[in-house]
Amino acid sequence: MLRTELAHIGKWSVILDTLAYSISIPFLGFRLPFAMGLLLGTVTMLGSMWLLSRTVLRIAEQAKETGTHDRRYLKSYLLRMLMIGAAFVIAYRYRPIAALGVAIPMLYPRVIYTAGALLPQRSSGTHSQNERGENQNL
Repeated sequence: MLRTELAHIGKWSVILDTLAYSISIPFLGFRLPFAMGLLLGTVTMLGSMWLLSRTVLRIAEQAKETGTHDRRYLKSYLLRMLMIGAAFVIAYRYRPIAALGVAIPMLYPRVIYTAGALLPQRSSGTHSQNERGENQNL
């Protein structure tokens, strides 16, 4: 499930990176630093999401077994923030990477999940509307 979710976010991130770069061309021109920033930001965002999902799964498993959880979530949160901070430090210290390009992909999960909730989902076609519980009178 984790692999599928990261693949979904990764696919949409490539699309959003392409869109962000295309929109930036009239304002910034064809600039490699912005593209490198988008790449670094996307990799950082995907790494952060991977760490978050692993932590949540481990805490859920531990809570089932023992009924409690430890400080793993706080440790994971700090690690993810350090990872994001390191990406920004790299962008500010090295001119070939634009910090704005790093920041934009951090918003992608919110955009992707919000769009997924608002847009109608395609059905697999294996169930009729009544089997899915949809009301035909609406």
